[in-house]
Formats: sequence, C-alpha cells, structure tokens
Amino acid sequence: MITSNSTYAEIEIQKSLDEPNIQDFLIRKMERDAHKLKKIFKTKPYYTPLQPATFHSHITNIHWRILQILMHEEKPPIHLRTRGVNFLVESENQIKYTIINDMDTGKPILVLPYPGNTFFVSAHAIRRYRERCLEDEDMDFVTVCDRLIRRSPYYVCAPSRTIYGSTNFHTTVFRVADGMFLGYFNSERKVMFLETFISVDMLSEHQKNLSAFKYSDQLLRNQRDMVIGLTPFNEELSESMTSSAIYTDGENALKELSDEDIKELRRIAKEEHDAIPEEEHQRRLAEQQQANRDRYDKKMIRKGYK
Repeated sequence: MITSNSTYAEIEIQKSLDEPNIQDFLIRKMERDAHKLKKIFKTKPYYTPLQPATFHSHITNIHWRILQILMHEEKPPIHLRTRGVNFLVESENQIKYTIINDMDTGKPILVLPYPGNTFFVSAHAIRRYRERCLEDEDMDFVTVCDRLIRRSPYYVCAPSRTIYGSTNFHTTVFRVADGMFLGYFNSERKVMFLETFISVDMLSEHQKNLSAFKYSDQLLRNQRDMVIGLTPFNEELSESMTSSAIYTDGENALKELSDEDIKELRRIAKEEHDAIPEEEHQRRLAEQQQANRDRYDKKMIRKGYK
C-alpha cells in the first residue's frame, strides 16, 4: 500500500503491479457502458465523466480513483471497418489517483502518481483550493479532490523546479487550470509535496512568469472552460496547457532558451562539474539532503506536528 512515507520508487512498483488489472477493469466498464456512450457521442466528440471510476486492488490494498477522458473516433481505420466496427472510443487521457492518511497527523493526503513524478497534496492545499475555487465550505475532502482532477483532466500539471539564490531547496510550481499549487521537492524520497494553492485571480504577474507558462487571462479562461466541458475539445488549446521549454530570466520577462543556448549551458555545467572532485560532489549532496531534512523537520515543528 501507499503510505505518507513511501518513496517515488516504491509507489511506481505498486502502480505497475496494479496496472494490468486496472486496464482490464476499465475495458469491461466501457463494454458495460457502451449503450450510454453511444448516446453521449451523438452530441459531443469527447466525454469527461462527472465521477471517477473506483478500483480496489487486493494486491497492493490501494483504493484507486480513475478519471478516464474518452474520445469518439468517428471513422475507425479501414481494417476495423472491414470487421464490422463502426464505432470506436479511445482514451484521450487517464488519471489515476488515491487518497491516504498522513501517518504523523492523521490528515488526508491526495496522491497523484503521474509518469515521472509523484505529488502528495496536503489537506491544507486542498482546503485552499476548495475555498478559492469551489467556494463551498461544506464539500468533503474526497469530493474536492474529484472536482480538482476533473477540472484539470488533461496533462496540465507540469512541475517547474527552481533553486532560489544560494539555497539548496527546490520549489515546485504545479500548474492546473484553476491556478497553481506551491510546494517543494523531497530529494531523498523523490516526491513532490504541494502545500498551498493560489487561484488564477490571485496570481501576480511575477508569479505568472515564475511558473514557466505563457499566461494570458483569455487563454486561462479558454483552458478552464475546455477542461470542465463547457467548450469542445481543442488539440491546440490542450497542448498550450503544458510547457516543455526551458526558460531563464530575461531583461524584462522570461526568455525561452534555444537549442543552442541549452547545449552551451550543458557544456558549461559539465566543465564546472568535472572540475570538482567526486568526493566534494558527494559531500555537497549529503549537505543538501541534510538541509532538506532539517527544513522539513522545522516546518513540522512550526505547524505543531512534532
């Protein structure tokens, strides 16, 4: 099972154990819902369910919640049409998540095990999301998590890690359609902890730049309307929600680096790395890990958890 002390590697192992059974479960569910899906796809090209599917694994004892966004392929490939298949539904995106309890505080945590990164979203961050976006004080934790995932079902959650000044702390900015979650990266466990939420309306221009996304108020509204199903799916708009570019500080704004710029930075970084003995690298790494542990312990003490 996943606990609040799990590492990224441990979570990935458990997720891989459950993956075949989850996919079999989703295929059977689509077959059972075929009649309903045909009615839905007569009027819209894609479908995001109001509620996630739930699957309890007896192998890992994880209770998965799965949001599957479905697309209707109007013209199946010729090899399928010759076999009598004239209606084809494909999974545009699939998000698996689960909810656990913090072993130290007993408070719930939303766990998002995305490919390449695992995020632990604190109860405080979810409460801030409920207050600043959903504006419903009575909504329970699980329902808020389901709303959050549904309002940002496409892969709009891309982390941006930054080292501030000479400190060794990686700060994580986690972009969703309604705003951004802020947290930090635990290098020892390889897990990102998201601790608070800022809505779109609260973002300053400086914060928009730091997030490494090309913000504009109109674009944000269009993205949000699409992910909650108010407007049809648009591939170009979906792609605008993620950023694969690398940015650096320009004179007045963020400057997107070219391939040549990135190669030059890598060359300089390699030269600087090779100029330092391996023993020194190991010493600095140990210091960074200890600094992260000390910072986390101080935070837990400040919040009264220890």
